[in-house]
Amino acid sequence: MAKSKEEKWEIFYSSYPRKVGKKNAKSAFLKLKHKEIDTILDCLPRHLKSWDKKAKEFIPYPSTWLNGRRWEDELEQKGEKFHYKQSQTKICKNQDKQTSFNFKELIGNFLRKEKKHLT
Repeated sequence: MAKSKEEKWEIFYSSYPRKVGKKNAKSAFLKLKHKEIDTILDCLPRHLKSWDKKAKEFIPYPSTWLNGRRWEDELEQKGEKFHYKQSQTKICKNQDKQTSFNFKELIGNFLRKEKKHLT
């Protein structure tokens, strides 16, 4: 069964590292098309990795990231360039290789990271 925009919002916001401007971010998120949301959720793990070592003040607010279509930005990670390539399927690409992500793994990693901070 396909997830609703609300369910996908919860996945996005729980994974996004900067918890500010929730109302504006949710409004921006819910205005997006389902295909755009799916692309965001596919691309988000790459952005999370690129932000891993950054101070939170250098991570954009979620509404800014969404309104600016920042999931389409090119990322550099350990000498490799990752970029969003527009196509009919709109998927994240790692140069010529398609990269797929496991959402259960994404959420599991996030929860483990949060648990470490609490202990």
